[in-house]
Amino acid sequence: MVPDEGVKTMDVVQKTRDLINKAVHAGTSEVERNEAAVAAVRLIDKYELLGTRKRVDVAAEIIERVTNPAFVEGVASRAEQIVSGAERVMGSVKKLSDLSRRVGVGEKRRGRRFSGR
Repeated sequence: MVPDEGVKTMDVVQKTRDLINKAVHAGTSEVERNEAAVAAVRLIDKYELLGTRKRVDVAAEIIERVTNPAFVEGVASRAEQIVSGAERVMGSVKKLSDLSRRVGVGEKRRGRRFSGR
């Protein structure tokens, strides 16, 4: 079974975090902190973990777009159009319902009516 590349990357990221925590922990000896820091830097370099700038830029771009007043106004306008269309459909359904009731008023009913005994 071939290991999933995403899982491998997560393991590397977690290992790097563990090494960084060890490197900055006050209770760790200076030699261990230096070794942990160097090991973390090697993992960061080998797996290009600092290459995440593109993801951060995309997230920032999405946040900027969503908070843009013109975008918000466009979404609100489209939502109002959808609601207006739904109201027109519901009005048409109500008219058809009222029309079907009026047509049935003048017709003679067939069958037996039961009174409340």
